[in-house]
Amino acid sequence: MRTINVNEILDNSKFNRFYFNTYMICLCIMIFDGYDMNIFGVIIPNMMQELQLSAAQIGIIASSALYGMIFGSVISGMIADKIGQKKAIILGIVVYSVFTGLIGFANSQTELIIYRFLAGFGLSGVVPNVIAYVAEYTPKNVRGFLLTVISIGINIGAMLAALLGILLISVYGWRMMFWIAFLPMIMAFFVYFFLPETMVQYVKKGDKGSISKTLEKANPEFVAEKDDEYKLNSVKSAQVPFISLFKHGLARNTILFWIAYFMNLFMIFALSTWLPKLLTMMGYSLGSSLWLLLVFNIGSILGTFFGGWAGPKYGYQRILILYYLIAAVLISTLAIKPTLLILSLVLFLAGTAVLGIQNLFNSYVSQCYPVTFRSTALGCGLGVGRLGGAIGPTIGGFLLASQVPMEFSFIVFAIPAVIGAIVVFASKDNTKKQFLEVPQ
Repeated sequence: MRTINVNEILDNSKFNRFYFNTYMICLCIMIFDGYDMNIFGVIIPNMMQELQLSAAQIGIIASSALYGMIFGSVISGMIADKIGQKKAIILGIVVYSVFTGLIGFANSQTELIIYRFLAGFGLSGVVPNVIAYVAEYTPKNVRGFLLTVISIGINIGAMLAALLGILLISVYGWRMMFWIAFLPMIMAFFVYFFLPETMVQYVKKGDKGSISKTLEKANPEFVAEKDDEYKLNSVKSAQVPFISLFKHGLARNTILFWIAYFMNLFMIFALSTWLPKLLTMMGYSLGSSLWLLLVFNIGSILGTFFGGWAGPKYGYQRILILYYLIAAVLISTLAIKPTLLILSLVLFLAGTAVLGIQNLFNSYVSQCYPVTFRSTALGCGLGVGRLGGAIGPTIGGFLLASQVPMEFSFIVFAIPAVIGAIVVFASKDNTKKQFLEVPQ
């Protein structure tokens, strides 16, 4: 009788069709997720005009989705570690798709807040579970790069939102942007029929048949035998509570990661929500503002691919600190009011840093925890971070309503990047650590 370590089989596999198909489905999920996250910033000028909403009211509505994410993130990671990431991903897709689509029928601030909150609740369970899922079903030699690049789906979704805004809003109105959000429900069927459960779930259930079939697809060199026994590198998920994030030398990183997530999402959601409106207030047309938002998100592609290559090679901490410092400088200079061409270049580079930070940071965090509670680590980190994401649009709305100088608003949005650089510098890089049995 053999004892097979399933993590070692997956880690030492070559990237083949099984991994490619799994990865592409997860990437598509992230694209739709990014679209739903970023529609609101695209339609704000039109929604404000039609529904007669103030900047302060819009800030509250924008933040309601983030509060839904906070509420959902607190429990989604732990639920996924219990019932399986596959089921959690399906549930999240259905919930955020339905309630984002319903926003297109809303006519009051109350309706908008309720639908945004529930859509945020659904969104909260998708990103951390997809990242944790990809971390498990990716060979070790390409894991760091692919974990960083998977997050680019969110930025592609944001680009899609800006592009469709340019093409559709003037013809069909802002509500069409939300009705399109019903389409992602189709991804729930792809997940259900084409993705395997995680090995954590298979081992916990004792489902040897599914384990052997999945391992043979992942690594054709592996040939299962009838009496094989299977184990994981770490303890069973049911034995790992939330408190494990603060045990075994992980407490320092957990706290620092939570601070960094807060700063990252404050900066990202404040900018993505208010950038088009701020640009129109600076004298640019709505079309130009949406174009600049698109350019900002295009920059994330360069930032993500460079980070995915440079992070594992030169160290995640060094690259993240570099990104933070670049972001702080470029955001602070946005209010200079340059020509459209120069502003496009500045926003492209700002997007490279600002959006690249979060994509690289997710990869960094996911590799600093054992596989058996990686979803809990990511889910809780993003949950705390989304408090920053919720506060960002609200503060942005308050600043606009208070009519403070434009320069001050951009400096406020840049401060989190400075704090993020300090926090990441103080963290411990565990990405090279081999997590074996975790003591109880």
